[in-house]
Amino acid sequence: MSMTRPTTSRPKHLLWALLLLKRYSVEDVNAALTGVSEKTFRKWSHIFINLLADMPVLCWEDRFRSAPRDASTFISLDGTDFKIMEPSDFDPKWWSHKFNGPGLRYEVGICIRTGDIVWAHGGLPCGEWPDLRLARNAIIAALRPGEKIIADRGYNDQNFFDVPNGNADLQKKTNIGET
Repeated sequence: MSMTRPTTSRPKHLLWALLLLKRYSVEDVNAALTGVSEKTFRKWSHIFINLLADMPVLCWEDRFRSAPRDASTFISLDGTDFKIMEPSDFDPKWWSHKFNGPGLRYEVGICIRTGDIVWAHGGLPCGEWPDLRLARNAIIAALRPGEKIIADRGYNDQNFFDVPNGNADLQKKTNIGET
């Protein structure tokens, strides 16, 4: 659905949409808060919610901006966990080792040349979705042949990921063992 902002709209209509998204109250409450009829509130808030939903936020193709022609690595990828309330009795599928509690895991990809966020995926239970599984679920299929991603040791797959210090811990352990 491609929409443009109606010429009769006002900035307050965007605020109404944000109010609906933030509070998600019943229409009579939102209409009372804004001083308009339920029909008017519904009309304008839904127009702006649709406009917000259609906004181009992330552009995967922007990973190529400012890249040399012979480059094969364009982004850095990492997982990030967000705390949530436990959705049910304890279940290890929600467990995040990063903060010892339930969470949702997302992966975020950043263009290494521009710093733009070009990829976001996830919102899945931390315990069931380690970084590599999450990557295999989506971003790997989006790569061009031969393209690689810079990542940490959680992405242990040399076919798709460059892990700059991947063997650093192993080397440290070897050096300590030799002394």
